[in-house]
Amino acid sequence: MATSIKFLAAVVAAVAAAAAAGCVSENAQRLAEEPNFQVGVGDGCATATNEARSFDRRKQRDAYLFENDEAYRAGWRQGYLSCGDRGLANETDGGLILGQDNEY
Repeated sequence: MATSIKFLAAVVAAVAAAAAAGCVSENAQRLAEEPNFQVGVGDGCATATNEARSFDRRKQRDAYLFENDEAYRAGWRQGYLSCGDRGLANETDGGLILGQDNEY
């Protein structure tokens, strides 16, 4: 749990730093400030961590929020890809992963 809190703090700090530098789009910054973004980051990170530790392929994800809440969906992808060390962030979006593909 402490790892998740540290990761969330790092994501918030990175978003704030990128926003201050003008690297994050207005939409990405808006999404990152919404509470469900942080919930999504936690769920996505937990999923990636479980996969890495035990090859558990079950997703920790709120299906309703993932389908209906853009902030949660963006946060989940951010957490999943960041904690899984997949490094697929677009360098023009300040490190945020906001794609619409549902493979994650």
